[in-house]
Formats: sequence, structure tokens, C-alpha cells
Amino acid sequence: MSKKPIIVMIAAVGTLSDNKKIIGDGDKLPWHLPRDLRFFRRVTLNHTVIMGRKTYESFGKRPLPKRNNIVITRNKNYIAEGCKVCHSIEEALELSKDQEKVYVIGGGEIYKQAKEFADEVLLTEIIDENYNQNLFPLFTGTVFFPEINESEWKIVRPGKKKFLAANKFPIIKQKSKVAQRALYFRVVGYKRKKA
Repeated sequence: MSKKPIIVMIAAVGTLSDNKKIIGDGDKLPWHLPRDLRFFRRVTLNHTVIMGRKTYESFGKRPLPKRNNIVITRNKNYIAEGCKVCHSIEEALELSKDQEKVYVIGGGEIYKQAKEFADEVLLTEIIDENYNQNLFPLFTGTVFFPEINESEWKIVRPGKKKFLAANKFPIIKQKSKVAQRALYFRVVGYKRKKA
């Protein structure tokens, strides 16, 4: 019997004050962070990536280069040039069963469906810091990453906070002080706890 692939959900998230993790605003990313895009490319290169139709279309209806692209859609007649098309997460995983590692790359609904099958989660957490510690006033979103429950997942890579950007965003004036925004990020890795 062949070994099953390691299934990894990978995403960039912005954590709101209620601990919800934004991953998108409609069918767009709420940010443009080239450093995270380079990380994503490096990690997923030469692997299979599974995505929903909206995520695929957000790439300009083009497959990600040097990756085996699988698109999930309910539309039985959907064609995605250069990609395999299937109609459920189970079917996508069946198409990937001979792979060593498979990356689920979104969107929100696909993450929800894939969560029960995932072995690992890799999250780029984007942290907005200003002097009054308001979290994420810069980003809004309507699509969220599913909750990671500590009873099911353990952190195996806590991630070191690194500087991402500053001065690219508006300056806020509050009580005659100027709050300079600074963005940081860290990559946090989770593994599913053994039952």
C-alpha cells in the first residue's frame, strides 16, 4: 500500500480583535505582500496545489507555474486550462494520492472542507502594530480561515516576528501624536495531534 500524501493548508492571515483570521475580501486579497508571495512560491513549487474556482480565477484564470494545479468547482462543465478540474475535496485528494505533499491554497470554503483531512497548517500571520495597539485597522475582509482548535493542533513552528513594512500606509493622528504604522509577520506551523 502506498503512503498517503501530507496535506498542508497554507494561507496568509490577518488576525482581528475577535481572533477571526481574515484571508480575503470577496475574491481579492486584502493586502499585497511580495515577501509572503515569494515564501508561498518557494514552499509550493513543484508540488500539487488544490484551490477553489474563485481562487483560481483570482490568479487571472491561469495555473500557477511549475505546480500541479487542481481546481474544485460545483460546475460540472467548468474548464480550467492547464489544470485538473474536480468537484469535491475528496476527489481532489484522490487525484493527488501519489504525491508526497499537497498544498490546499484556498479559498475559505475549500479550507473548511479540507480541514478534516489536513495534517499540517502553515500560516503567515500579518501583525499590524501602532502605538495604541489597535489590531488590523488597515485590513477588512469577508473571508476567514477556519478556527484552529488547540485540542486538535499543536504549534511545531512558533515563528519569529519579522519586520515586513513601514511608511507604506497612512499616518494616523491621535491626541496630537502621530502613530506610524509598522507591519510585521511570522510564519506559524501547526501539526495535527495524534488521536
